[in-house]
Amino acid sequence: MKTSLLHSLLIVAATLVFGTTILSAQDTMKPTPTQQDAFDVIGIQVRTNNAKETTGDGAIPKLWQRLFGEGILNQIPDKADQSIIVVYTNYASDWNGDYD
Repeated sequence: MKTSLLHSLLIVAATLVFGTTILSAQDTMKPTPTQQDAFDVIGIQVRTNNAKETTGDGAIPKLWQRLFGEGILNQIPDKADQSIIVVYTNYASDWNGDYD
C-alpha cells in the first residue's frame, strides 16, 4: 500500500472519550475490535461518508496512501510502538451520515 497520499489533510491530535470502540490492526486485513477507556490519537483524518466511500473514489483509501506515501508515521514523535490504530468517530447521524 505504499503510494502517495493526499497532501491537503493535516496531522491532527484528538483525545477520545470513555467507551470509544476502536479497531486495532496489527494485520490491516484482520482488524480486532478493542475497548479502552481513554487515550490520545495522533495522525491524520478525513471527513467522509459511506456513500462517498462506495464510489471507487473514496477518501479513506487516499488517506492510507498519504499515510504511507508521505512517511507520516515517521513524523509522529514519542510513539509507544509501531501499531496503527484506525478510529471512526464524530458520526453526524447513522450509517448514512458523515464521520471522521
